[in-house]
Amino acid sequence: MPEHPVFRRAPRPAGAAATAAADAPVRLNKRLAELGLCSRREADVYIERGLVFVDGQRVTQLGTRAAADAVITLAPEARATQARQATI
Repeated sequence: MPEHPVFRRAPRPAGAAATAAADAPVRLNKRLAELGLCSRREADVYIERGLVFVDGQRVTQLGTRAAADAVITLAPEARATQARQATI
């Protein structure tokens, strides 16, 4: 009996296609979490408050995407907030 087309999987791309997917821009809050700078929810708050910089430019729009090679920094106020937090 032939396999139903809904359940058929397409082969995974190799080479350039896989590399292109890895280099695709990702949401800034996810990238901040991947870098270990903060959680995604904390990143959303920092972005809304204008405390996140991508390649030297202030970002205030949620959902902004950043390239994997972008320089992402937090403002000193955000770092001070993190320093005051304690995990119990």
